[in-house]
Amino acid sequence: MRKILFVMHDMASGGAQRSLLSLFSELEKYQDRYELNLMLMKREGLFFGQIPPYIKLVEIPNELICMHSPVTSKIFWKACRIKSLIAKIKWQFVQRHFDERDFGEKQQSWWDIWRKIVPASGIHYDAAISYMHGCPNYYLIDKVNADHKTMWIHAQYSEKGRDVAFDRRYYAKADQIVTVSDRCAEHFTSIFPELKEKVRVILNISSGKLIWHMAKMSGYPQEYEPVHDKKIISIGRLSYEKGFDLALAAAKTLKDAGYHFKWFFIGIGPLHNSLLDLRAELELEEFVAFLGERINPYGYLHHADVFVQTSRIEGKSIVLDEAKILCKPIVVTEYGTVRDNIIDRQQGLIVKTDSSAIASGIQALIDDRNLCTELERNLADQPDDLAKELSKYLQLMDE
Repeated sequence: MRKILFVMHDMASGGAQRSLLSLFSELEKYQDRYELNLMLMKREGLFFGQIPPYIKLVEIPNELICMHSPVTSKIFWKACRIKSLIAKIKWQFVQRHFDERDFGEKQQSWWDIWRKIVPASGIHYDAAISYMHGCPNYYLIDKVNADHKTMWIHAQYSEKGRDVAFDRRYYAKADQIVTVSDRCAEHFTSIFPELKEKVRVILNISSGKLIWHMAKMSGYPQEYEPVHDKKIISIGRLSYEKGFDLALAAAKTLKDAGYHFKWFFIGIGPLHNSLLDLRAELELEEFVAFLGERINPYGYLHHADVFVQTSRIEGKSIVLDEAKILCKPIVVTEYGTVRDNIIDRQQGLIVKTDSSAIASGIQALIDDRNLCTELERNLADQPDDLAKELSKYLQLMDE
């Protein structure tokens, strides 16, 4: 039996976490072939309780607990030793030099401080897979003892706000580097041409069987019951990259044009308060609802009339895959990798990344029931690539 380690930051309500859970559900039948271990840098997140019982959670060293815990928390002081306290104080000073646009470089500096005291894993693995870019990738290379190491990149690699040379040193030490779309791979190898032979594309796992089961299990959302107009749904982190400010501007356009609808947003994030302020400024309180996190968002997606993704940046969107599985009429913005994921006017409508184009796309779906029916039929007929992609994951675990 091969001993496999997955490294993940946490089990928050992100697309990568949902994809990992889908992968775990498909690996259940391989328990006699693999011992599956999961190292979470933080044991928290909305999906933490959904980790299957056949996945063994690896103990988190005290240094990682201190790294991710505020100094005001009891858990920090319970785990704290003098070296961790010094690292924490040092980071408090260093982080002041970064702003939100320097997120990548900030994470690199954060790890560069803590890697000096985080202990190496004392367990040997046949294969180890870091399932998220950033600190999990760095931890994999510096601290995990494994015969074969695979690093994952779930988004299009960006040179902005990060030290490329820092990442190059880590990527060079990996046995394989996985990215989630052809365009992501092309972009990555344009920056790191010397690593081209290590790069491969493996699509995110989205289990149709699991998603349909969860959609039906959740029933009709309570928040939908008083709504008799068109129900629009968007799911994602409330951050600049997801473009929900564009969504609110599009909602204003729809309202002014006389359309009757309710637009629901599922997710949390740093722009929550500013989006609430924008909703009030645009007088959209009766048309827009922010629901926060939902442990099972699939009922909301299944019973909505239209799914809208307004992203400025994506890798290969997992929530878009899920909307396709549930055969939803889709409006999606033309971010760089979108055509890796959807065929325009066959599986959904790809529109420009501005509010008027988003509004026009939604109007087209509301006004033309035949178009919606055609898109739904096409999505229902799409081939299931799950077995093909799962075989690629198994190959990684066997190397």
